[in-house]
Amino acid sequence: MNKVPIILFTVDGCPYCEEGRLFLRGLGVDYIDRNVLSDAEALQDMLYLMGRSDVPALYAGYQASIGFDPPRWREVLAHARDVEQEDPFGLPPMFGPDPLKL
Repeated sequence: MNKVPIILFTVDGCPYCEEGRLFLRGLGVDYIDRNVLSDAEALQDMLYLMGRSDVPALYAGYQASIGFDPPRWREVLAHARDVEQEDPFGLPPMFGPDPLKL
């Protein structure tokens, strides 16, 4: 299971949504499939995160991609992996080395 949730916003019957599901499964990615037609809260979340309601839409970490675009989806997934490695309590680099990690 991923530490950073990977969310796929979809609708039933959408061929691009199905391609996206197959793509993520093929990569072995655990993801949350949220149907924006049958789940009003999923639609609200999608509009909040994406600013639009086009599907499929992939959201992970702090990045998103609207439409099925495998190269872009790989970038979003790589970003999610990077976010998983970050120390949420670490000091920003502009402050120099963290004295607790010396």
